[in-house]
Amino acid sequence: MREEPRLSYALRLLAVAGIGGALLAGCKSGSVGGAGGILPAGSIASRAARPGAVRVVPFFDFRGGKYGANPVKGAGGYGGLIGNPSASLFGVTNAGGDPKCQQGQGCGLVYELTPRAAGAPYKETILYEFHGADGASPYASLTMGAGGALYGTTYFGGKYNLGTVFKVSPSKSGYSERVLYSFRGGRDGGTPAASLIFDAKGALYGTTFGGGGGYCQTGCGTVFKLTPSGNGWTFNVLTQFTFPDGPWATPTLHNGNLYGPLFTGGAYGSGGVWEATPGSGGWTLETLYSFMAQNDGGNPTGTVFVDASGSVYGTTISAGLYSDGVVFMITP
Repeated sequence: MREEPRLSYALRLLAVAGIGGALLAGCKSGSVGGAGGILPAGSIASRAARPGAVRVVPFFDFRGGKYGANPVKGAGGYGGLIGNPSASLFGVTNAGGDPKCQQGQGCGLVYELTPRAAGAPYKETILYEFHGADGASPYASLTMGAGGALYGTTYFGGKYNLGTVFKVSPSKSGYSERVLYSFRGGRDGGTPAASLIFDAKGALYGTTFGGGGGYCQTGCGTVFKLTPSGNGWTFNVLTQFTFPDGPWATPTLHNGNLYGPLFTGGAYGSGGVWEATPGSGGWTLETLYSFMAQNDGGNPTGTVFVDASGSVYGTTISAGLYSDGVVFMITP
């Protein structure tokens, strides 16, 4: 999929990081609220240029072990928190939990944080603990479906230890987990690192970082779809990446097409923006723009946004006028 930028799309820079700290978007490292706090490293935040304009309050700290460790972050393909109308927060950790899993590091867990008295730390409830065969090391934030069910991916674990798509459902006796698909690492893909999205009919879409085909040692990644069918789910590969472009970020669904960033690859090796389009002969994968790591930016991360006119918005973590990344828009 190494192509020249499509001439029908033009790039426009909306902001450049590194100007007096007025914008903090897609931070590459560090925790906003202190190491291990619930405020994730790399999450998007804003602040005024003057010191002390924003008060940051860590309201839960992970302790490792059965409480979980390494809450997934908000940069690149990693996720953050989701919430519900009752103000509960849901997330995953990629370590902690079962002490017998992953050489004592734990395989991670799904948790809920509920508010208590004003100013008091949130209460953590472990909804599900991964054990390896059912998944291990979730890297992406959860997606909430009907009835409060939580959907997600794990990077490892499953039947072939190459990752899973899972569902954690509430019931009268607590939460239960179901593996919807275990990746094999072949044409179907492997090691998914991004969140899932729903379409209007209840089908799930996602990407894998590995597997598929192409000129990569373990595959260059795939875009996949899971369709509910009776009591099960039907898995289909929509398209495969062919060069080391593997997608980390959650795809965006717009007018039936899927969009996302490529951290590397593209025509110049500094990443790009891809579009997958359905047709009578299957899905077509195309690079809309390839970054040159100059003033246009380089190495885009995070989910892109597509507006009604088809313009695509996103961020890069490198290059640009100050070499610290840009906020961009590409237009048809």
